[in-house]
Amino acid sequence: MFTLPGKSHQVISAAFSPDGKRILTGGADGTGKIWSVGTGLEVLKLPSHNHPLSCVKFSPDARVVFTGDLSGVSTVWHADKWD
Repeated sequence: MFTLPGKSHQVISAAFSPDGKRILTGGADGTGKIWSVGTGLEVLKLPSHNHPLSCVKFSPDARVVFTGDLSGVSTVWHADKWD
């Protein structure tokens, strides 16, 4: 079992990075977060959507992440600043 601290709302979607070192979560609160698998710590918090995140995905090189919310809004984030 793996518990992510600080996530106060339900996680609706999650994805592992291609190298397996990060987890991207999408919450019912509209927030996307990137976590370190090794430490369990939050590495990056994405600005919130106005609706729950229904899907999240890493690009093949893990430098970009994609989020989509229940209203149909999709966002591309440059998330290569975490290391």
